[in-house]
Amino acid sequence: MKNNLNISEERYLRALQKQLRSGLVGFRGVRRQRGGGFGSILFNLGKYAIPIFEKYVLPHAKDAVKNIMNDVRQGVPIKSAVKSNARKALKEVGKTLIKNTLQQGGRGLTSRRQNRKRKIIIETKDNER
Repeated sequence: MKNNLNISEERYLRALQKQLRSGLVGFRGVRRQRGGGFGSILFNLGKYAIPIFEKYVLPHAKDAVKNIMNDVRQGVPIKSAVKSNARKALKEVGKTLIKNTLQQGGRGLTSRRQNRKRKIIIETKDNER
């Protein structure tokens, strides 16, 4: 025997209210997927590349943009101003990278001098008993 269910849209939505917000419990999936892949490679490279970029490239890029703006105000065409200032900026970035990597300082790992405490044994009359 067939059961015919006549449910209005309002009653249907009320019955499935919890599922509408978060999905079905069994099919929710993982909040954050783990594992290797192209994204993890980029993330690991970015961890080291971003600080280097901020330290060496951004200061010269800021100067290049200022120089480009000054050249444009003086009437130099934008294309030639960008070319000349970008070349100068790239040369300066290369110079600072080479300068800072070749002139690294430091003394490396050094061993600490250990303080050895000497034990002094004092014999007293109480120890002889």
